[in-house]
Amino acid sequence: MHRYINPWWRGFVVHASLQKCTKQAKTNLLKPVSSKRSVLWKNRSLLQSINQTLTSAQNFQTKYSTLSEACEMNHASKQKNLSYFHCNVRSLEKNKHKLDDFFLMTEANPTFIAISETKFKSNYVLNVDIPGFNFIHNPSQTNSGGVGLYINSNATYQPRNDLNLNKVGCEILFIEIPTSSGKAFFIGVYYRHPTYAFQPFQDEFVKLVTHLQNHNYNYLIGGDYNIDLIKYQENTNVSKLC
Repeated sequence: MHRYINPWWRGFVVHASLQKCTKQAKTNLLKPVSSKRSVLWKNRSLLQSINQTLTSAQNFQTKYSTLSEACEMNHASKQKNLSYFHCNVRSLEKNKHKLDDFFLMTEANPTFIAISETKFKSNYVLNVDIPGFNFIHNPSQTNSGGVGLYINSNATYQPRNDLNLNKVGCEILFIEIPTSSGKAFFIGVYYRHPTYAFQPFQDEFVKLVTHLQNHNYNYLIGGDYNIDLIKYQENTNVSKLC
């Protein structure tokens, strides 16, 4: 996992190389959309990369990267990695141009771009398109919050509204990616408002992850807890999310 240093956002990119993979997970209460799909991407080479990624080692490494390091990393990893980028954009409508500038400077082309704090309050939105990506989102019931996902246009995916959460103070969005093995692969993004009580969020989040783990699904979830995870040793509640 690589974290980019940038003054206007809190964001990270996960690069799962062919020698590393996403966390594997399970749930007995959830069923995949289809166990017979054989096509994940129109781009066959990317499909092969993802299949290898999901069946290889299970550890990520985390580091902070400068912009120049991020550029170098992206040049080295093109066409080889499944990548997930998360950004707390603090209004997608106002700051999308900064997101565009970032991808232009780094020449990054993530497979998935997860956005928290879109600040969208309705399903109808304008001027958020990124060429080569489809966009779906889960709006907020307040003036802040909201989550969205940009999905590579070569991807076959299914929105999983049954896994979504939309409460006053918390939003979660999920999609399912079919794989040639028939095992579902889930991509998610979440946002917890600072004013939303910690315990209800923890209960919802742990319940969701436990379900995924119990069913042996592969999953990748990013977002903004608005929780100081550095205090995991001091706070037993925080430690449950680490």
